[in-house]
Amino acid sequence: MNWLQSFADFHRGLDRPEFQARFPHPFLVIRVLLQGDRNKTESTTAPLSADDPGLSNAPLEILPVKSQRGLAAVDLGRARDNDLVLRSGFISARHARFDQENGTWSVTDLGSKNGTAVQFKVLKADAPQAIESGAQLIFGGAFQATFYSSDGLYDYMQHYYWFDE
Repeated sequence: MNWLQSFADFHRGLDRPEFQARFPHPFLVIRVLLQGDRNKTESTTAPLSADDPGLSNAPLEILPVKSQRGLAAVDLGRARDNDLVLRSGFISARHARFDQENGTWSVTDLGSKNGTAVQFKVLKADAPQAIESGAQLIFGGAFQATFYSSDGLYDYMQHYYWFDE
């Protein structure tokens, strides 16, 4: 199932101010690149290319980047107590963290085993990287995501899903 399509269909008809009021937080539009258990797979976390033909075939999901615990930081990882949970052996229990300061978002790799990349460049552990709407992220070599501000996601859906309105 394409969760992004379902999300777009459900919220069709909202104008920009209504959409932003309902969703003031950013989103990840995410797709699975590798499936299975990293301990049973021969796949490596070699750098991925935006031209990889497999990227366009995987289903899209949408995840809100907001804390489930009322905190400023948003944690991503395999463990169930993260705000964003990616269930895969390629993802560390505590993989990455999103933070917002003075209106600017950043992502930090938390020393994950298989790494985090922004714009196809692997991050150093514990070194925050500023990100803007449209930034391409890869978690553990297994998930590709695009980070969207609320406004950026509205534009994306207007272009790709609501173009007939």
